[in-house]
Amino acid sequence: MGNTGEAVGELPEKRVTWAELYFDLIFVFAITQVSGLLHHRHDPVGIVQALVVFVPVYWCWVGTTVQANIRDVDTARDRLGILAVGFTGLVMALAVPGAYGNRGVLLGAGYWAARVVLLFLLVRVPGVWRGPYGVGVLVSGPLLVAGGLLPEGPRVCLWALAARSARPSTWSRRTTAPSPTSATPSWTWPAWSR
Repeated sequence: MGNTGEAVGELPEKRVTWAELYFDLIFVFAITQVSGLLHHRHDPVGIVQALVVFVPVYWCWVGTTVQANIRDVDTARDRLGILAVGFTGLVMALAVPGAYGNRGVLLGAGYWAARVVLLFLLVRVPGVWRGPYGVGVLVSGPLLVAGGLLPEGPRVCLWALAARSARPSTWSRRTTAPSPTSATPSWTWPAWSR
């Protein structure tokens, strides 16, 4: 036992901040909107369309959750960052019902803005541009915005490509388990790109 009554090697308890709870609530709303797509069209095409729209929402949630778990996010800068990503999540959620109509660009812009905020929050981490946060800003975000400008068929194809590029294993391989006390990224460029 250490001086604080914790066993040696144990991490102190990490409490969830109000900003994180707000953020999670926004993404619950976004998932509800995605399920609304399935309610209106539950054939194979509707399932694919819902899945393609779900992926960017999911990766914004995962990126923020990972960032919040590996760092202490109880600073003003990080709280504002989480609130900003929450706002972009709200933009994405409001765009989902019309994602295959006139709100496609809004969905892509919301995702891209969220990834820019997340990258900004982690900009001091060495090599962050080479991992999923950089890929979100440089590849999948622009593809989602460009896809929003296209008609439905090509839009789904470009958005599916963006979803595939946002997947961490597409660009990297996990080299170590993430540590809640380490800000060092646990990913590297894949062997084929070196």
